[in-house]
Amino acid sequence: SLDLFAGRVEQIAQVLSAVRQTGQHVVLFGERGVGKTSLASLTHEFWSQAMRGSLTLFPVRYSCLPGENFGSVWTRIAELITDEHEKRSVALPSGEAWNELWEGIKDGDANPHSIRRFLSLLGKKFIIVIDEFDQITDQETVRDFASTIKNLSDYLVDTTLILVGVADTVDDLIEDYASVERALIQVRMPRMSTDELMIIIIPAGVKLSTT
Repeated sequence: SLDLFAGRVEQIAQVLSAVRQTGQHVVLFGERGVGKTSLASLTHEFWSQAMRGSLTLFPVRYSCLPGENFGSVWTRIAELITDEHEKRSVALPSGEAWNELWEGIKDGDANPHSIRRFLSLLGKKFIIVIDEFDQITDQETVRDFASTIKNLSDYLVDTTLILVGVADTVDDLIEDYASVERALIQVRMPRMSTDELMIIIIPAGVKLSTT
């Protein structure tokens, strides 16, 4: 919740900076239980509220399941995107090329090239939070995500992917990280500092007695 979130100013600034820059994406990582999912939720909620009713910006969020592959993840994300279009009464593209592309993604046959075309043809700005990315253990799927990031960045598609997962380093999440380093902003979530914890515990304006 935006109202209850405290601290993490530096990490929030890094994520928002990436969203503002076409071609930039985010990998949000750290140990379990430090607030990665909360920050991802905050990002999604922030843009959902800020752009409520917008016909040009669509934030969506998906949590990966164990054993998923590239095709299954993008099938679910594409469904979320089309659901958002329906909610806002925004028409999807039409035509034979679009229908063939959409049917392939819906059937789980997505690849980095088709995802780039899909997002380009929709012609909107998307903020796509992909949580629990560490649940994906298939290395081909991880490489396909790296290729997708490179494709989206190279073609300046107005989409920001935010990958969230438990990891000590970015390389633990994205095997082919070096190939997409320029397109990725690394956001490491450390444990909360004492000052950040105090913000949660002590209401604003309350002074502690030193006696």
